[in-house]
Amino acid sequence: SMSSLQSLHIYDIHSNLLVPILDKLTALPRLFSLSFIIANTYENIDHIYQLIFALPKLKSISLTINSIHSQSNLLTYTKKRQNTIEYLSINHQISVDQLFDILTYTLHICRLKVHETEIYNRHIHRELPIELINLRHISIGKFNGNLNHFEKFLSEISCKLTYLYINLTCGENTFLNGDQWKRLILQYLPELKKHHLGFNNRFHERIEYSIDSTPSDSFNTSFWIERQDVLEIQIFTSCIQYFIHRYKKRWYNDMPNNIVNSSVELSKSTRLTIVFINPNASHDIARVFTRHLSIIVHIYHLEIQINDFLFQTLFKIMRLVPELITLKIRSLSSDRSIDLSYTDLLEENPEQYRNKIAKIYLETMSHIEEFYLLLELCPSMTYFKVDHTHPMNIEHVLRSILIKINNDHNDHLRLLCFRIPTSKNGDNTIAKLEKMINDENLLLDYEIKRVCNNVYVEWK
Repeated sequence: SMSSLQSLHIYDIHSNLLVPILDKLTALPRLFSLSFIIANTYENIDHIYQLIFALPKLKSISLTINSIHSQSNLLTYTKKRQNTIEYLSINHQISVDQLFDILTYTLHICRLKVHETEIYNRHIHRELPIELINLRHISIGKFNGNLNHFEKFLSEISCKLTYLYINLTCGENTFLNGDQWKRLILQYLPELKKHHLGFNNRFHERIEYSIDSTPSDSFNTSFWIERQDVLEIQIFTSCIQYFIHRYKKRWYNDMPNNIVNSSVELSKSTRLTIVFINPNASHDIARVFTRHLSIIVHIYHLEIQINDFLFQTLFKIMRLVPELITLKIRSLSSDRSIDLSYTDLLEENPEQYRNKIAKIYLETMSHIEEFYLLLELCPSMTYFKVDHTHPMNIEHVLRSILIKINNDHNDHLRLLCFRIPTSKNGDNTIAKLEKMINDENLLLDYEIKRVCNNVYVEWK
């Protein structure tokens, strides 16, 4: 007997086979969870949803449609039927009008997940919002509209969201308006605890800024600092991605005596991460995108998640974002053929290329010259961290760094961090480092200590 069936999952089914199954499921008194993946449908999805909503005990539904061929799929119910659905996952493109129609039939909903909404073109608005007193969680993977459209969407539902995940696709300038987000949150999302607010700029729309635009700091106000919300930016291939979310611990927060989440730190928290760029692109995408960003927002932290990154590209990017205070690089290119021309520029015009970078993290360093280049590029460096130094041993690296700063009479750099796992005789390494420093008189007043897999060398 199927009368005890509580959960049903069907994958890769055609809609013409699904409809007869849904007709029979109404006879199952204990069925509370459904999950369907439909290969494609030529039918009006209105009919599929009507059959789903007719199930008497259903609590959870996940509907995935890989291909919708029907253009006539607007939900047009004539008989209102309330149901018991609490979790709804719509894994196909749907219009905002359709979504509102569905919500009027799922008033007990607690969690809503939508894969993608169609281009926002709603012109008729409800006189009263839909009352969804249990709705706490909304996730929309791709909302095809701007922040103004999303605000109108929120105005047509009444709920107390504690979680929101959304990615907008239009309106870079409105997305980066921290004051508008503040008003929206205070009016419609006062109980919001966790969120991911995203926007993807694929440069399909007209550029909305002039070269004379003033960079915005609207996400560095007291409202955002008190919430510990930060703006993150990523460059991935030919796309700039923006995210607003809670501050998460970063690499420089591991420093000894560092105060995490201080108001000063949060006021300068905007980070740019270069995840991937096409090395065969006809123009320097990283530089072009960074120039665009430098016009509209202040960037204080830079991370480059690309192996063998060219020093000259780093040099060009840093000139565009003069407010940088930290820098993290996966690895630098071993090609030194054109580095000399850039070091010559630094020597000839040091003031022109001066920056504020104080903390640098180079994950992999294959040649000590990489440190020398970074020190010359960032003379205000106070902290240098490195994970891997193969083929160099750690004694050689530390000796070279200390000799360099002593010879240069460097008064800034005072803290080094090396990754030395405890499983690899880390404490014995510390003893050897101390002996080397003392025997060669490299430092006088210093301290070496271990924190988990990190070994810190600090001096006065």
